Amino acid sequence: MDRRILGINGIYDQRSFKKLTDQDIQFFIFDQRTKSPNFIQNYVLIDLIKSLGGRNINIVLRFDNDKPFMINHAIDSILKETTLTTANIELWFDHEFNPWIEDARIPFKIYYNDQTNIKSFVNKSHLKGLVFNAFDFNSMGMQKMQNKMFNMLQALGKNSFEHTLELLPMDSFPASLVDYLDLQSFSLKIDSDLEICYRNIDLDKLLKSIKFIKRELNTQQF
Repeated sequence: MDRRILGINGIYDQRSFKKLTDQDIQFFIFDQRTKSPNFIQNYVLIDLIKSLGGRNINIVLRFDNDKPFMINHAIDSILKETTLTTANIELWFDHEFNPWIEDARIPFKIYYNDQTNIKSFVNKSHLKGLVFNAFDFNSMGMQKMQNKMFNMLQALGKNSFEHTLELLPMDSFPASLVDYLDLQSFSLKIDSDLEICYRNIDLDKLLKSIKFIKRELNTQQF
């Protein structure tokens, strides 16, 4: 089995970031959507990366309807002011309609939902895969899930992709989905269940959630 990876989705503060990197977490999804409760400004993100003193991590920048020039500015700022390279960065989009995708510069993934038109972007340059929400699959029966996955895989064709499963701390772990898609990439999303109050992460709960997921997956960090 390939090495499975777990990313932390939605970190926005230095205290939590330091605790996690001290625990050898090396994969983070940073929310660049301005209306998100987990929004992190680009200059704060750059300061977090700089605080590592040159030690590289792998990051995702998550966007929604942001203008391409803003997305490129965020990427270029990180490349200019930190030691990260394009090999350390990928983008995730809430849907397939952002025009940046037409001229993608680095790998990207699309969040999957019932309205996602896979055929509209399956052949786009730098497409790395899809992001699935565990909640969606926990709410449907196994047969319905398999039918949905079969149709999705048919639409993706024979291309090789690396999909990600996004988990919330209270989600039941969908082991059958993990096995069915042979998933190797996972994301634990910060939400109110992992906060003491608004934008104040409960690190004890977060570390316990990480430990639980890693145990379920037998996960190794990269």
